[in-house]
Amino acid sequence: MRSIAILAIMVIFPGCANDSTVNGEKQDLPKSPNSKIPVVVTFNPMKEFVKAIGKDKVDITTMIPTGMAPHNFKPQKEELTHLKTAKLFVYNGMEVGEWVDEALENINNKDLIVVEASKGVEFLENPKTKVGEYYGNYDPYTWLSLKNAQIASKDIKEALVKIDPKNKDYYEKNYDNFFADLDNLYTEYKRRFSQVNKKVVLTGHPAFAYLCREFGLEQISIEKFITKSIPLQEEINNLSKYFKDNSIKVVLVENGENIDILNALERDAAIEVKTTYCMEKGQSDKSYIDSMRINLDNIYESLAK
Repeated sequence: MRSIAILAIMVIFPGCANDSTVNGEKQDLPKSPNSKIPVVVTFNPMKEFVKAIGKDKVDITTMIPTGMAPHNFKPQKEELTHLKTAKLFVYNGMEVGEWVDEALENINNKDLIVVEASKGVEFLENPKTKVGEYYGNYDPYTWLSLKNAQIASKDIKEALVKIDPKNKDYYEKNYDNFFADLDNLYTEYKRRFSQVNKKVVLTGHPAFAYLCREFGLEQISIEKFITKSIPLQEEINNLSKYFKDNSIKVVLVENGENIDILNALERDAAIEVKTTYCMEKGQSDKSYIDSMRINLDNIYESLAK
């Protein structure tokens, strides 16, 4: 008889299994106590920040495919569908062109919280290289700065707390730990950089201006020397002379960057090539902290030689 009574209640009140009423208004109940917050990010650095704060309570979708530069990405209709069901959308602010505003207007998701991770950053003017063709007047590589990462992660933490207030302490703790990791890395390398006389960092792609600013360093990119308009041997001769005139022994290049000319210089001019991680193309499984430690260590070694 008891099972029949329960069945009767379910038939009379079929909606009770999925929703409830509060003050006369219908309220959706969570599907599962273990359900994750759906988060959409534009590219890998934003994923790293969300992962550091949300950990196992977020389900992250990355819009820009691995290996693609953000400025080349134009979302298709099916790629925008993730935004319709997301609770949080995180983008850097300069890596995605003009499609973000239009997409957000058209998805009809009134519950979506949007975080622009570079908001609050003091922008640097774009270096005078071909990267300017893609991004305009300001340097987009804000995430390659420990201090800027702290700004972005705080905004992400506050958004997650707003979405999921019952787990506020969890997000606060993760944020505090991530902030401390960033702070410890900054303190360590602030001390180390203060002990070297050289202050000029030579890079292939000019991605480290924000990082250099916070450590009192200067970035010089050799990207302008690497062009297909002149023969390879002439490029090698030009760079070899530049390195010799400026006592340069180490060049930093992005992971996955085409460095045939630098490999030739490594053989012919005793130039050491070290890898850095800009993270924008998501081609490495390293965490943000691990990638930045490698970047800082290689920058330090390039200055200490």
